[in-house]
Amino acid sequence: MKGVSPVTIGLVLLALPILVWLWWTSGEEEAPIAAVSRREIPAGGGQPAGAGANATPRELPPIETFSAMIDHPLFAATRRPPGMSSVEEEPPPPEDSALPPPPEDNIADRYRLVGTVQEGGRITALLAATNGSFVRVRRGDRVESWTVGAINRQRVLMVKGESATELTLEPVGALSP
Repeated sequence: MKGVSPVTIGLVLLALPILVWLWWTSGEEEAPIAAVSRREIPAGGGQPAGAGANATPRELPPIETFSAMIDHPLFAATRRPPGMSSVEEEPPPPEDSALPPPPEDNIADRYRLVGTVQEGGRITALLAATNGSFVRVRRGDRVESWTVGAINRQRVLMVKGESATELTLEPVGALSP
C-alpha cells in the first residue's frame, strides 16, 4: 500500500485482535441496561408510588468502623489527633508582670514578630528585622546576643542573661508599611 504509514498498519493489526476479543466475549448473559424512570411522589408525602412494603431505609455502619479515621487523621502532619501529640507542648511564656524591665540593648527595637507556625508539636516564629531581612527561630535559637526562651502563638520571649523582652504579634491593621 502506497502512502500508508507502517505505524498505521501496526495500529490496525493491534486493534483487530482486541475488537475480535470484545465481540467474542460479549454474550447474551449480560443484562441490558434498563431505562431509569422517576417515581411519582404523592402530594401528601410518604413513599413514592411503586415502592413496596419491603423497601427499608439504609442503615449507617457502626461508629467503630470509623475508628481508624479518628486515630489517624488524614490532614494532620503526624497522623495523630490534635490533643495527642508525642512532643511535649512548650509552656507559655511568663506573664507580663514576671518580666524584668527591658535592658538598654532592647532587641524589640530591631525585630518584630511577624507570625508563628505550629507543626508537629514545635512552634516556629518569623521575625522581621528593621533592615528588611527575616529570621526564622525556634526555642533555644540565638538572635544576635539574645536567646529565644519561649514561643507561643502570640508571643516570643527573648532572654539575655537576667533580662528578658517579649515580642508580641501585632494585629494586621497595626503593621506599618
